[in-house]
Amino acid sequence: MEAGPLALAALAADDLRVRRRLDTARRDPLTGLPGRDALMARTDRLARTRREQLHVLVADADGLKRVNDTLGHAAGDTLIAAIGHRLGAWATARSGLAARLGGDEFGAVLLLPPAETTQELAGLHELLEQPADHDG
Repeated sequence: MEAGPLALAALAADDLRVRRRLDTARRDPLTGLPGRDALMARTDRLARTRREQLHVLVADADGLKRVNDTLGHAAGDTLIAAIGHRLGAWATARSGLAARLGGDEFGAVLLLPPAETTQELAGLHELLEQPADHDG
């Protein structure tokens, strides 16, 4: 029995809905970033092709516990979200991928030409050091 065009279209639409739900489930709800598995998969792919330009970054938010203890968990969440959005935008602009590894830990993987590495990482450091606004 052969499926008709309408049945195939319905299956394709259902498949797309399932893929979107899986993608949403695999993303951190606070930052919108993918998790560790996506970072590892991208790292593996890039390591096979352009190892000499591959950069894997791991960072954590120093002082997050102090922020949570003094300003509250909502302020800590604001900080985590700001870091995630900034790192994600920075990595995406360079065709890379940023991920939330858990808690206050983040990772990113991207390709950078050796001549640009120092300048790019200094720019990222400056970006992440910017204050995050929480209720003024």
